[in-house]
Amino acid sequence: MTKISFPSLPKWSEIAVLTLAFVALEWISEIHEHKGLHVTAWSPGIGLLFGIMFRNVTAGSIAMLASIMLSESIFIDRAPGWPMIGVVAVGTTLCYAAATIAAKRYFDFDPSLARIGDISVLLGCGLLASALTSIVVTVAFILSDDINLADIPFVTTPLLIGELIGVGVVTPLVLRWPKIRAGLFEQKPRLSNLSAPIIAIATGVLIGLVLQTFPTVGTSYFYLLFLPVITVALIYGIDGACMTLACVQVAFVADAIMSNSSSDERLFTVYQSGMIVLTATALLIGSIVTERDAAARAAADAAERLKEAERGAARADRFHLVSGMTSTLAHEISQPLTAARALARTAAVRSEQESTIDLSRLQDNLRGVVQSIDTAGEILRRMREFLKRGEPEKSRADMREIIADALALLRPLVAQQGVVIEPPRFSGPMQLQCDRIQIQQIVMNLVANSIDAISSTGRTDGRIRIAATTTSNPARIEVLVQDNGSGIDPSASERLFEPLFTSRADGLGLGLAVCANIAQAHAGRIWLERSEPGDTEFRFWLPADQSGDDT
Repeated sequence: MTKISFPSLPKWSEIAVLTLAFVALEWISEIHEHKGLHVTAWSPGIGLLFGIMFRNVTAGSIAMLASIMLSESIFIDRAPGWPMIGVVAVGTTLCYAAATIAAKRYFDFDPSLARIGDISVLLGCGLLASALTSIVVTVAFILSDDINLADIPFVTTPLLIGELIGVGVVTPLVLRWPKIRAGLFEQKPRLSNLSAPIIAIATGVLIGLVLQTFPTVGTSYFYLLFLPVITVALIYGIDGACMTLACVQVAFVADAIMSNSSSDERLFTVYQSGMIVLTATALLIGSIVTERDAAARAAADAAERLKEAERGAARADRFHLVSGMTSTLAHEISQPLTAARALARTAAVRSEQESTIDLSRLQDNLRGVVQSIDTAGEILRRMREFLKRGEPEKSRADMREIIADALALLRPLVAQQGVVIEPPRFSGPMQLQCDRIQIQQIVMNLVANSIDAISSTGRTDGRIRIAATTTSNPARIEVLVQDNGSGIDPSASERLFEPLFTSRADGLGLGLAVCANIAQAHAGRIWLERSEPGDTEFRFWLPADQSGDDT
């Protein structure tokens, strides 16, 4: 868990710094008094050290104990004496330390405040600790004869509200500070990173000016202050809410110091009572926005990982398709290379043995060499394009060319198995927007499955029929692949397109699942039309491209 640290300072020096920070905040916040007691409804020091406790409960507790003892002895004109100061310091520290431990142990509290539940736990534990602390302090002052029962509303109420505001405004800012600091100082400055603090400061300044110019706003129209704060929370989430609330609270304190009514602690307490509601509302809304954004990012990451997994499965399926044709592909490539070698050798022998070179025959041989090499190169090119890894790229393509390329890659396998593929039949324009390699993969999977189904029957009259038809309403290209193989067991037909399901001993269970994903990514569909032995038919359709004429 992240700890608050000050570079180059030892731990005890860190505690000293925190203690001085607490005392300074209490001194700045000492605006109102009652019988020599500090009764301003604002305790930023408590909020600071409560936040530190969530990072390091030991350091925070020691700092709070020392800070309260030091500040009580400095700022209270009628100090109750060291025994009572010790009781106040120990009681307050124990209350907040217990709240910290309970939040982390029993409520799965995350100090990053990334969930709405964390804000609820923080505010609930802060409320409980503030209430217990107020009771401890009030009892201590009554026992020391500094106040009586009639003074409780003037002491306990501001104390409770002040600590609640400190917890609501300062503690979330302390807990979120590592995140805010990273966005402001540990990255290259960008307007998007600076806009939240700029708007927060502007909001605080604006509210301060409004309070100075129209004093009644703070009492009669306090709800109007919700608008800018809630707006920032909706836009920037929990970080925006924390920064804006801090700036608004500074504006309230500055107004109390500068206004003529700075001695009226009751009016300031009323302001702070409304501030409690504003703080809780802004923090909850900000946490909802932050949690929603985090969920959206997680969903986007999961979707991207799913797409990457699908691309990996598609690539594995392409390699599996090709691996079954390795020997026949090698034979297919060796044929033109052998022919090229023979032609080149013939030309070389004749040029050495014949005194007069027949240029016409030599040119024929060389043309034959080039043609044979081009044939081998075309086979390799198709295979390389089919196997290459990359992002799907949709472009305008022709279904006739896609099917022709797929059959060209499968030609060695077809020849080896002795299967006859009838010339594909096409009806209507065949233009579509698609990733050509992916659609080629669907065709190859379906034809390869048909070849396997025919081979498993041992029949010598195996035939595969391929046809593509265009429909106009809606505009689709529908492709069918039909074979007279073994058919498909009805019990397996419902699971054909499930990942890792296969009825073949050497199958991966990826082919048809990948085909279904590809069709769906192209806003299309693939299905089993018929599964009878001797008449098995798969079909798929894809949206047709009507943006131009068929060529």
